[in-house]
Amino acid sequence: MATLAISGIDPKQDETVYYEVCDAFFRVSQLTSTTILAMLMMRHQRDRLVEAWLREHPRKGLPAPWVSEKWKDDAWAVAQICGRDDRLSVEQVRAIRELARTHPAETITERIGARNKDQVQRVIDGETYTRVT
Repeated sequence: MATLAISGIDPKQDETVYYEVCDAFFRVSQLTSTTILAMLMMRHQRDRLVEAWLREHPRKGLPAPWVSEKWKDDAWAVAQICGRDDRLSVEQVRAIRELARTHPAETITERIGARNKDQVQRVIDGETYTRVT
């Protein structure tokens, strides 16, 4: 941000240099305004270039790198997968896999308190909760 301050109380000067002082003031004012204008134009140009680049290079569904790194951590992934109220807990998923060896999906659904048989069947089939071990 550029600021120009002009004081209303100037020390007494010899009037013979009045025009030189005014001329210098106007030159400084012109340089300052030119500099400010150039900075604004560069900013506008930069914004246009960034917008054009983003239009030409869309992310195409790629996750942000920091999110991708987090999903590589199994403990974090399991916490996200099983963390919500409407999801199966880690213990429930393990129980489904254990009980699936000897019991049908309907019985497992009732025993562990799953939402429905399809939810349990998807775990048994390996379609969901595959990161939970």
